[in-house]
Amino acid sequence: MEDLKNLTNQAVEKQPEIVKRFNEMIDSQHLSHAYLLTGAGGIGKKDVAQWVAMRLFVLTYRDQCLVENVKSVLESCQDNIQML
Repeated sequence: MEDLKNLTNQAVEKQPEIVKRFNEMIDSQHLSHAYLLTGAGGIGKKDVAQWVAMRLFVLTYRDQCLVENVKSVLESCQDNIQML
């Protein structure tokens, strides 16, 4: 869960309003099938995206094995992130 705390701190520090809104959507189970995070480099898009992934999977299932799997997937997907 330390990874989630670190991601939360980074995401909240850079985009507190976005994190608040995602928390509300996740808690109320009103999520869309996709979100497009846009903006200049360094504003926290990747931090927010990783936090949302961890929040959805880790807090939903609370399984340490799943935490490691999500962390591994996030790290392996770095090459698949494209700037548009």
